[in-house]
Amino acid sequence: MAFGVRHNLTFGGVLRARISADSASVRDEGGSITFYNAVIVFVSTIGDTLSTANASKAVYDISTHRILLSGGTSGSATVRGRDAQQLTSSRITYAAREDRLEGDTVYSFSAPGGARSGSDFQVDPGLKALRPRSLDKPKN
Repeated sequence: MAFGVRHNLTFGGVLRARISADSASVRDEGGSITFYNAVIVFVSTIGDTLSTANASKAVYDISTHRILLSGGTSGSATVRGRDAQQLTSSRITYAAREDRLEGDTVYSFSAPGGARSGSDFQVDPGLKALRPRSLDKPKN
């Protein structure tokens, strides 16, 4: 267990996010890191802040480069964009390889132009282009 943790998440040599947490634990060596009371700042390729996520628990799977954010006992993880957008869901996954946030649970999204909700989503870390994730699922 480590306390007062800070971690830079990179993919392909590019900084994607800065993680800070009250504490963290390593599950399996090289497997995953669990951050508790995490704040994740997603950044652009030039280092500008795109959005900030708050989660009671964030599990980083090192092999897949994915972070699962959850609300723990508080119920929800929240991502706030720099232009007053807000995305809330019980589980939000950041996929570093694709550089996007996605979820397969009920969400709510608000922005200056209005609000919406649904059962699944994917969106860029800047919260600019939210769309249903189900559009990417193959049709039988």
